[in-house]
Parts: sequence; structure tokens; C-alpha cells
Amino acid sequence: MPRCDLGRGNDQGVVGHDGAASTRLPDGSVLFVFGDTLLGTIRGDRRRVTGLISSSGALLPAAADVCSGRLRYLTDARGAVRPLLPSAGRGTASWPVDVTVLDGRVWMLYRLVAATGTVDEAGFRILGTGLAVADPDRLAFRPAARLLVTGDDVVPAALFGDQAMGRLRTVVCGDGSGPCRAGVVDRGALRLRATRPGSPAAWLTDPVHLTRWGATAVSWAKLPRRLGALWRLAATPGLGCRLRVATGPAPDQPLRSAPPIALPRRPGAACYAGRVQEALSRPGRTVVTWVDSRTGPTGTRTDARLYWPHVAELRSPP
Repeated sequence: MPRCDLGRGNDQGVVGHDGAASTRLPDGSVLFVFGDTLLGTIRGDRRRVTGLISSSGALLPAAADVCSGRLRYLTDARGAVRPLLPSAGRGTASWPVDVTVLDGRVWMLYRLVAATGTVDEAGFRILGTGLAVADPDRLAFRPAARLLVTGDDVVPAALFGDQAMGRLRTVVCGDGSGPCRAGVVDRGALRLRATRPGSPAAWLTDPVHLTRWGATAVSWAKLPRRLGALWRLAATPGLGCRLRVATGPAPDQPLRSAPPIALPRRPGAACYAGRVQEALSRPGRTVVTWVDSRTGPTGTRTDARLYWPHVAELRSPP
């Protein structure tokens, strides 16, 4: 099923990463943003890691096939692959969550996390969710001085530019006990706008119960159509290798769920970060990506077949 591993085979010293949110820039190229990015060398199916940055970005030229090998990582003045955001302090990392374009600028949602120093289920805790903005020509992201949300109780999980309304919106999904909600970002102050219940900018309630979607692995998109628009949510609940997709006329309307898509995985690996890549999809061709990794960090680091976003095409939209 997978057509390729996104980024594998590059000549810039990147030997693995996860995530893979994308958006189409004004010049037609596609920007990908990734989470933890491993640097080093690959020989055969073995990986040697010599460095780690908590985020990276790459550009796919306009009209280029996603599996063409033309993906190029963003670099600094010395030509080294660079992180998208500056360090927030020792023991912390900034992981991109979603990215979109609005009013000629590129907006990125990210999670600020800290290592727990313990061998637990995650190994990190979420300190909050922030917003950063960049010019599409330089792609040097500037984070807001304050986080949109602190802590991990209510965390924006998706970001999109509402071109018709000229608004930057987020979608927040809870832990399965509550609904998805949509909110508006104040772009001037780079803060989540506080709204009163019932106002047009208030949080919208989605009737889909999140036990089907999972808490954090979701992506939302607004797809323009000749008559109105179509909204799509995609998620991989937990670490299960199932990509669930639902569509509807608006975030506050019932969503129609398609049967889950089984994602192939290697024995002993866990799947996550599944999403529909709207920037690469078109009618009749839906592009999806997901990542798999070993349950233990050693296998993930040494096995070069793991820790890449796998790319697949679905000929009929879910």
C-alpha cells in the first residue's frame, strides 16, 4: 500500500522524522513540517544517529510528485538542516502540530513539551500549545510571546485558514469524554480569542464522540467546492493502525464516518500521526500519511525503515 517513505533517500543528512503536516504556499510549492528529526547516516536498513532537532521543515516544488525525491529540507546559513523554532530551554521541545496559510503568511500550531525524566508511557508532558508565524519566502517562524493554551487539558489539535471569513481557526479535541470544538485566533495578538457562549465566534460543538477519534491525532481541513464547502476530519486513535475519516458540511453539523482504513505496519511497530494530506489531494485521489515506530526507542533509532511518514494514495475519497 505505501508508495514511499516521505524524505527517505535524501542527501541532506536527515535519517528520520515523524509528523508531516502540510500546506500549499502562494507559489504553489508544498511546505511540510515535521516533529523530532534525526540526523546522521543510513547504510542499507541501518541508521546511525549523530544529532537530533525537535522540528524541521521541507519544501516540495509546485507540481512535483510527493514520491519524486524532490523534497528539500530547510537549512541555515551554513547549509545544515535547521529547526523551525528556536529552543525554549533545556529539556523542552517544540513539536509542530499543524500549518496553514492565510493573508499571505504561514501560521503554525505547535506543542511545547518537556521531558519527564522517567520511563513512563510517553516520556514527556505537554506544557502548552503555541502559535508561530512566518513569511512564506523566508519561512523563519516567529513564536508568539504567550502560548495560546497552557497545560494539556484543552489543547488545540488542528489549525486552518478560513479564507472566506478571513479568520484563523483552531479545532480542539478532548480525551473522549467531550466534543470537538472550533475557536478563532486573534492574529494581531497571536492569542486564542475569548468568546461568550452563543456569539458567532464562540466554540462550535461537534456531535461526534471522540472515543472514535482519539485525543490528539486529528487533522481538520476545509475543502472548497462549487457549492459550499466540505469539512474533513482524520484521526488515528491511540497507537492503532487504523485511519478514520469523517466528512460533513460544517464543524457544527453531524459528520459522516467512513469505515476505518487499515494501515500496514511492520511486526512490533506502533502507528500514529495518521492524516489526510489535503495539500496533495484532489477529487478522486486522497493522499494519506502515517508513521510507525518501535515500542522501544532503540529499535526506532537503528531501524532505518521506521520513523518516516509513509505515503499512500486512496483512489476513491473515504
